[in-house]
Amino acid sequence: EDVKAYFSLGACMEGVSQLASCLFGLKFVANAVLPGETWHEDVIKVDIEDAEGRQVGTVYCDFLEREGKPSQDCHYTIRGGRVINQGPQKGQYQSPIVCIQLNLTRATDSPPLLLFDEVENLFHEWGHALHSMLARTRYQHVTGTRCSTDLAEIPSTLFESFALHPKVVPHYARHWKTGEPLKDAEQVFERIRLLRGFGQSLEISQQAVHSLLDQQLHSTEPLPAPSNEMLHKIQSEFLQSWFNPALGTAWTHRFGHLSGYGARYYSYLMARAAANLILRRLGLDKDPWCSSAGHKLKQELLQYGGELPPKYALSRLLNMPEHDFQPEVQLADALVEDLAEKEDMAHTLLTS
Repeated sequence: EDVKAYFSLGACMEGVSQLASCLFGLKFVANAVLPGETWHEDVIKVDIEDAEGRQVGTVYCDFLEREGKPSQDCHYTIRGGRVINQGPQKGQYQSPIVCIQLNLTRATDSPPLLLFDEVENLFHEWGHALHSMLARTRYQHVTGTRCSTDLAEIPSTLFESFALHPKVVPHYARHWKTGEPLKDAEQVFERIRLLRGFGQSLEISQQAVHSLLDQQLHSTEPLPAPSNEMLHKIQSEFLQSWFNPALGTAWTHRFGHLSGYGARYYSYLMARAAANLILRRLGLDKDPWCSSAGHKLKQELLQYGGELPPKYALSRLLNMPEHDFQPEVQLADALVEDLAEKEDMAHTLLTS
């Protein structure tokens, strides 16, 4: 609770803004809304400008919980960016408009104060929004996040990785009342980063199993067995003796991604692997403030939205000839290397 006071919504937004400025040359400008422009008085309008003050797009921020509001955190497009091809504005670019929806708890005696996972969710959704802002595609139906799901989750996963990075937190974590920076923030969050590596292989194994279930459920007609039995079979086959399925349960009935992300749940693992590879290749894992890496990320990946095949876009970004780039091998290797490194560091810290 003491640390939470340093992660007010305003402080965390300052962190997002600083990163967007350093990496992409963007400026966040909060502007008043017109009567009837938004669907609720809580919604804040943030116009995004480039370094020359030209409007890039608009993000409506609907961050606070309220009765009747959908519970999921998400980003969605209101208007896609595109080249206008007729009328008096022909040849100009239609700026994108998107919304970020969160469900942060309202506070009575302070601004909203965020838990660590809420900080990461905020940065994650802003990763999606910045993807939408920076895309400059000819057609609106391939702009920003309107691309394959495994590609769409890469920018958000990248930005999420910056949220609690030990070299990022000291720049924005401020006590909501006094404005004092969090003491020894870099050292504290370096330790937290190391500790969070513990058990990552179990989490990845579970995600892989859930991805396999998702694929089977959407590849079979009709179902050969109840979904919970299919899950138990996959768990027994791939997790082997160290994991005993909870027989008699129906966890699959609570797995919301089976409908919202049907046959695409694997995308989170693909995006995590790709993000790890990008972070290492561009040096953003060591220096999240590297403006040249941000420029490359924008020029080679983000601005194209879904116009380019994901494999081609990634090979360009990573400076790898497309014929040499084998995602199924290199992405898996990147994920395994990252897991091994994190668990080794966590083990060293816990046993020292």
